[in-house]
Amino acid sequence: MSGFAALAGISIADGAAVVVLDGRHVGEPPVAHGGVAMTLLEAACESLAGPGATCLSFKVQLVGPARRGDTVTARAVEVRRTRTLVFFEAIAATGAGDIARASAVYSL
Repeated sequence: MSGFAALAGISIADGAAVVVLDGRHVGEPPVAHGGVAMTLLEAACESLAGPGATCLSFKVQLVGPARRGDTVTARAVEVRRTRTLVFFEAIAATGAGDIARASAVYSL
């Protein structure tokens, strides 16, 4: 793990990204910033896209809160792959339920 993921305490592997929320991730009110969920979702998709892939489109719906101490896991699923593009759907969730959903398109 390196770069921003390391700074944020995010683990990434095989279509999943995980973080345990701490003071770096929450504000006032004491819930995680939406950017945390977006970062996890994008990292999960990117881990499946492959080396050199570039994100072309990334749409996110924030659907629930996450709080300090929660473990948030984002999982991506490849929906379709062509010669030049790959399409993903991803969900970020805590033990209490979904917090965000995303769809993404990457250029290969």
